[in-house]
Amino acid sequence: MVKMDPLLTTLDAARILGLSTDAVRQLARAGKLLADEETPTGQRLFRKSTVEKLATERAANPPKPGPKPKKDAKETGSNQ
Repeated sequence: MVKMDPLLTTLDAARILGLSTDAVRQLARAGKLLADEETPTGQRLFRKSTVEKLATERAANPPKPGPKPKKDAKETGSNQ
């Protein structure tokens, strides 16, 4: 018997990946997470196996954090 590979919504994928739904959409737009289907309303659907594979890859090679935002003079307390 063939096992079904269910389709996941952006929210379901975000939960598996430990990301926000916006981050999942960004991954999809960047081509790092391919949507297998799209609903008539534009919602992306992802294969569970694809999402789990990406989660495994991200766990093995975590993304590097981006640069820290610079604080302005008001936040640092300096009077320049």
